[in-house]
Amino acid sequence: MKHYVMALEGDEDYATIDDHPEDLPFKSFHFRKGKPLMPKISEPLVYKFSKEKPEGRELVDLQYNTLGLFIVSENFKKILEGKANIEFIPIQLIDHRGNVASDTHCLANILDLRDVIDKEKSECRVDPFDDDEFTRLSNLVFDEDKLVEDIHIFKIKQMPSTVIVDELLAEEIKKNQLEGIKLVPIEEFDSAYFMGV
Repeated sequence: MKHYVMALEGDEDYATIDDHPEDLPFKSFHFRKGKPLMPKISEPLVYKFSKEKPEGRELVDLQYNTLGLFIVSENFKKILEGKANIEFIPIQLIDHRGNVASDTHCLANILDLRDVIDKEKSECRVDPFDDDEFTRLSNLVFDEDKLVEDIHIFKIKQMPSTVIVDELLAEEIKKNQLEGIKLVPIEEFDSAYFMGV
């Protein structure tokens, strides 16, 4: 089955999120770990539109951000429910004037981290400080024996900002004309040029 990297599609009109809340109840790196975070959260997390992008106001189905987060609309959430092991964390998006722009978007914490890369055929740059992390990925080839058919969306274990969707989920995204999403065939992906979520 064909797979795609789900990348963020940027646009000057899209609202940008570039900072975590000051009162985030855990260190931000926990978003990369594929562990449940809801037990640590007592109320919606508040994310503000970037002051650096005052022209960016539009909300889309996969909200543009520089934090490696997977901020999804209510429509996208409905499509993702039941597709994999995902925890949906309530958030509020606050616009440049301090008003609530959305309280229906949420943060999708994808809990499936998969070690599926064929390291011999793919181009992987290993982090010099951590052998279990990659600093760059390109020309991805998956080890087909490690793929699970009923998991339609997952993160790469060695580079958890890289989100993979299968062909079935990709078709559903296209059919529903979800905005803010770029689907990059894995063989065309290069982490130096595409920002994963």
